[in-house]
Amino acid sequence: MPRRRERAPGAPRSPERLAGIHPAREALRARRRRLQRLLVRKGGARRLGDLLEQARALGVPVEELSPEDFAAAAPPGIRTQGVLLEAGPLPLASLAELADLGEPGGRCLVAVDGVEDPQNLGAVARVAEAAGASGLLVPERRAAPPSPAAVRASAGALELLPISIVANLPRSLGELKEKGFWVYGADAEQGEDLFGAPDR
Repeated sequence: MPRRRERAPGAPRSPERLAGIHPAREALRARRRRLQRLLVRKGGARRLGDLLEQARALGVPVEELSPEDFAAAAPPGIRTQGVLLEAGPLPLASLAELADLGEPGGRCLVAVDGVEDPQNLGAVARVAEAAGASGLLVPERRAAPPSPAAVRASAGALELLPISIVANLPRSLGELKEKGFWVYGADAEQGEDLFGAPDR
């Protein structure tokens, strides 16, 4: 089970705000975070009936805010669809935990390197989750973290896909090889299709 990130002593406990219907719905469905409060813009509750029922069934308080108060609470420049979910940080898994997920022989992990834009990280996560990947490896440096912006870009897929943030990606891939994983590198300049590549 992925573990929660530890909070540094004295660090603020401000919640993350997930904007949009899909990220909020997937966070509620996954229940991997500490779910604190669902904020909706006044006048939009009628079209959000299923989402509000989902939140209330989990004991998550729902608050309807005036358009002005909702705009003040929303991240600047982000389309929210009238929905904000306040939640704790996304839990992270260790590399060993990630390697043990899924059925033996059918496990597939996706590692990203140099993906610094949260929109791109979200897009990779969305495709990886839809393709049946067991988890995502993200380097500690020079990479976008699994932030609310990345969650939104993933349409909520990051809520469902276990993630490990590793200090050294090449070493982590080496450890996975020792556990029986095969490592494939993707290169946009090459012409070979991943699905046409030999298994061995």
